[in-house]
Amino acid sequence: MLAKQEETICMNCYARNAPRATRCRKCGSKELRPKAKEARKE
Repeated sequence: MLAKQEETICMNCYARNAPRATRCRKCGSKELRPKAKEARKE
């Protein structure tokens, strides 16, 4: 089974993007961050 590459998340619209994306595919923003690896505790 192939390991899933880390996605990036847009900080503007929260869309998932490709790991090497430089802009959001949905809104075009450059504010991308790596997707969190662990589940957040509430």
